Amino acid sequence: MARKNRIKFKSRGFRQILVGGGTLKAVSGAGYRIHSHAPGTSVRTFIGGYGGGRVIAFVVTQPKTAEEAESQREALEAAVHGA
Repeated sequence: MARKNRIKFKSRGFRQILVGGGTLKAVSGAGYRIHSHAPGTSVRTFIGGYGGGRVIAFVVTQPKTAEEAESQREALEAAVHGA
């Protein structure tokens, strides 16, 4: 008879992956790659609170005019699709 396999979920281990240095580096790196292709942006990386916490990166714009906002949005879209 075939032996049954069991998978045991280890929350502490999963959390270490979600907030560990490797994940932080990967998520932050993705944010900075997008930032490097979209002038006038800044990056913010932090541990969010959703689901016990995970690494999140934002690429932010601060346009002063509608034209600048449109230009930055287009640059961000191109950077995201090319990243």
